[in-house]
Amino acid sequence: SAPAEFKRSTLISGKGELVKIGDSITVHYTGWVWSETIGDPFDSSWVQRDAQSPVTPATFTLNEDNLIKGFVKALDGVAVGSQVIAVMPPADAYGEAGQGAIPANATLIFVIDVLGINK
Repeated sequence: SAPAEFKRSTLISGKGELVKIGDSITVHYTGWVWSETIGDPFDSSWVQRDAQSPVTPATFTLNEDNLIKGFVKALDGVAVGSQVIAVMPPADAYGEAGQGAIPANATLIFVIDVLGINK
């Protein structure tokens, strides 16, 4: 069964500055929907979006205006250079609405590499 609570674990501990809410950050990430079998990710910055585009990391402001609650919780207080894995129950993800390929009430799993804080 999918966890009912948000969980974060640090896979690699970075030695850089700590990320805080409101920072503009650059990350690489891959996200999966929790299921009994590991399927393809629903999104990944490591994947080439189309034949003309290079693989590029994602840049955004760390806040709930731009991101789901669980993504913010996963990165707040994490050091640059770290890699984290986060499991986000529906309340910290897209909830009852779902989003695109993500069904309603889905638990999400993200692996996120924190590359930098943009000054």
